[in-house]
Amino acid sequence: MRKPKDKTKRSLDGKMVRAEILDYVNTIRYRKKFASLKKLHIVGRKGFYIYGPGKIYAANLSVHPLTYPVEIYAGPNAKVILGNVFLNQGVGIGCLSQVTIGDETMVGSETEIMDNDWHGFDGKALKAEPVYIGKHVWIGFRCIILKGITIGDYSIIGAGSVVTHSVPPNAIYAGNPAKQIGTTISGYSS
Repeated sequence: MRKPKDKTKRSLDGKMVRAEILDYVNTIRYRKKFASLKKLHIVGRKGFYIYGPGKIYAANLSVHPLTYPVEIYAGPNAKVILGNVFLNQGVGIGCLSQVTIGDETMVGSETEIMDNDWHGFDGKALKAEPVYIGKHVWIGFRCIILKGITIGDYSIIGAGSVVTHSVPPNAIYAGNPAKQIGTTISGYSS
């Protein structure tokens, strides 16, 4: 007599296969918009938009446009470099120079990352300075990361913060403007 098949295992395998197929389809669908892309995982249907003639490099990118779209703009000669990164709903990245986000970094909902001011003033030309966000960084809900900022590895940026100065590694910053409120040994916990 044959043993009955384990339906639980089969259904879990089916879901895993379906998710892998969706990731593959999204990777193929968006590949031409990236200079390089290893894997793209999209959860949500509010949109993932990529604009501009610049180059975007990504390893394993996880995007969650559940309520608001995720948008990336790379201007002429600009580079956006994303490691194994999680971008939550409503995240916007505006790049005219270079924005780099390291591996295992999580960017909270409605956060804006800009390497420029989007305009000049007092007759001066627009100014763009690279932004570097290290590995294993957690950026909270509705943060603003301004041009020329470096956020060190294993740092945490509290919700609603406006980062106007660079953040050292293993630091916890919060506020407007963001100030150091603590330290961390290994960053956020999953």
